Order: sequence, then C-alpha cells, then structure tokens
Amino acid sequence: MKHKKIKIATALVVVGLIGGVIYNQVTAKKSYDYSDYYVETKTTKKESKKENEEASEKELSLSLLKQTNNDVVGILEFDDRIIYEPIVQASNNDYYVRKNINKEYANAGIPFVSADGNIDSKNVVIYGHSSKWDNIIFTPLMSYTDQNYYKKHDTFKFITEDETR
Repeated sequence: MKHKKIKIATALVVVGLIGGVIYNQVTAKKSYDYSDYYVETKTTKKESKKENEEASEKELSLSLLKQTNNDVVGILEFDDRIIYEPIVQASNNDYYVRKNINKEYANAGIPFVSADGNIDSKNVVIYGHSSKWDNIIFTPLMSYTDQNYYKKHDTFKFITEDETR
C-alpha cells in the first residue's frame, strides 16, 4: 500500500512537470520575432533575362525598432543572416536578460551591450543566450568551433545609426 502511494505521487509530479514544460513552451513570448520591423529594400539588379529587373530584399529597420524601444543601439548581422538581431543597451545589465524588444518577459531575452559599454568603441561586447536544445539568439555561434564553418561565415556587421562596421 505504501509503495502504491509513492508511485502515484511520483506519477503526479512527473505529469505536473511535463505539463509545466508544455505550458511554458506554448505560452512563452518569443524574444526574437521581428517580422513587424522588416522593410523592403531595393538591391542590385538581378541576373536574369530582364536586365532592368531589380530584386527586393527585406531587412530590419533600425528606425522602426527604435520607435518600439528607444534602447535599441544597433543590429548584429552575421553572414547569411544566421544571426540577425537588434542589440539594446540599458542602464542596468540585468534588464534585458529575460525581456524582449517590447520589454515583456521572454525566456531568451534580447542581445545587449553592457550598461557601461561604448557602442562606438573598437571592441563591443554583446551579451545573449544560447542553448543546446533550442535555436535561440546566439545558438548558431556554437557552429564556429568547426574551422570549415568559420571559413564560410567569417564576417559579420554591426549596424548603428551612424555607421556599419
């Protein structure tokens, strides 16, 4: 009888934990959905039969991002946009660890520059999350341990209001 109660209690705990994980995944706000902040841009002429045809490409708009959140200081763009994220800076380093662009709770947070960091300096340290199990903000950086991958994706840009570096 005692063992039966322990088994039932264990089963209830396991079901509760699984339910909590599922609830968290379904209801958690994504920190990296920036679909509202893309604008169409004209690019160089497309190589096609029609010489005058121009290709359009979507890119994040720094001005739209700043309208939503004045703490946005730039956009980080890696080759092939494996990472393409707005970067924020607040007066408190803990502020964006678990907040998204709308300053709402988000488990993965948003990449940020240290409160005392200078985005105009030669070296800018950007903080963000990665995960072995989820493809979140900086998870693609794990691929850079492979030298061949690094050689194929060896550049990135930091786009600010004043310049692109």
